[in-house]
Amino acid sequence: AFALTSNTTGWNNTANGTLALRYNTTGSNNIAVGFGALYLSTTASGNVAVGTSSLYNNTSGAWNNALGGSSLTANTSGSWNNAFGTAALQANTSGGVNTAFGDSALVGNTTGWSNTAFGANGLKSNITGSGNTAIGVYAGYRDTGTQFYTGAALQNSTAIGANAQVQASNSIVLGSVDTLTSVGVGITVPNNFLSVSPLDYQTGTATRTNSSATLVGTSTTWTAAMVGDIIVFADGTTNKVSAFTNATNITMGTTFSGTTDASPVYYRFHDVGLQVAV
Repeated sequence: AFALTSNTTGWNNTANGTLALRYNTTGSNNIAVGFGALYLSTTASGNVAVGTSSLYNNTSGAWNNALGGSSLTANTSGSWNNAFGTAALQANTSGGVNTAFGDSALVGNTTGWSNTAFGANGLKSNITGSGNTAIGVYAGYRDTGTQFYTGAALQNSTAIGANAQVQASNSIVLGSVDTLTSVGVGITVPNNFLSVSPLDYQTGTATRTNSSATLVGTSTTWTAAMVGDIIVFADGTTNKVSAFTNATNITMGTTFSGTTDASPVYYRFHDVGLQVAV
């Protein structure tokens, strides 16, 4: 009911839902699906709104995509925004070129530009800041202890990882601060706060035996130069090359206490590299 009832010269519009595109007059190429989607839009063009009250207050903003209830609902003139998730970019009014993926991502942003949030509640506390990036649940919003919050007007800052939050402009923060996050470069299982451990060797497979420190290789050409390397197995467990026997046998630093491998498993040898402890 009342969908597109005010349209005069607008063309290529699609409205499905009560009050969808209710006041559109000259806007074109809009798609509104859901109760009140693009409700107040009059002259805006190129918008896609799917979900109850998505882009509800938009009047002149163009080329926005809103998918999720109340996404971009306060937007009036902001353009080129992408909001995917319930309440994503909900408070945005005139900010443009923002991208929000996840429920309540960039929910408080009003006039900030060129922000990107991937993850529920990402950059939730940003209001006027621009050029910020957050990747991960609660990234760019708050830490796990809910005591420290990312600022509302930061510029060009980046927070990566669950609960990673940044409090200075032109800065990059990796991982949560109050829940210790290890950072690995070149390795899938960081052994320290910062572990830069490039790959040394991963040819063939290897077999671990319960209560034994001997690692037996299949199609391997291990050498004495690999002593000291970190071993990372495909299941995420780690060990160390303690001694070299021959191309298919090495001694690990710790006796294997798990179940004997039913068949050879994938592994990687990593150089120790740079290690920074807490």
